[in-house]
Amino acid sequence: MFKFEDLPDIMAENNRLLCEVKELLEVVSKPQKSPNELMNITEASEYLNLAIATIYSMTSRKELPYCKRGKKLYFSREELSEYVRSGKRLTNDEIKTAAVHNAALAMMKGKDI
Repeated sequence: MFKFEDLPDIMAENNRLLCEVKELLEVVSKPQKSPNELMNITEASEYLNLAIATIYSMTSRKELPYCKRGKKLYFSREELSEYVRSGKRLTNDEIKTAAVHNAALAMMKGKDI
């Protein structure tokens, strides 16, 4: 059973929990962007954290996947994600694992099984 003296602490905890629930509801209620969604150049700039001028330069050099209708450029969220992932660098552990794997394959090819 709660005492009257505990009421301020209980109310403070309830307010804290209510704020947490409110924050979670705001996150959940935000519309999720689908991977196939097209973005304009401003959205692509924000998504890649690059200046708009950099985006224009990259598209003119055909370094970045884009679509063009009239004078407008459009970018697929999925294609931009793939573009970023294609620049992934291997970790030391991944390099070691690949080296061991390749060495084992080379040894197996050298033997008659």
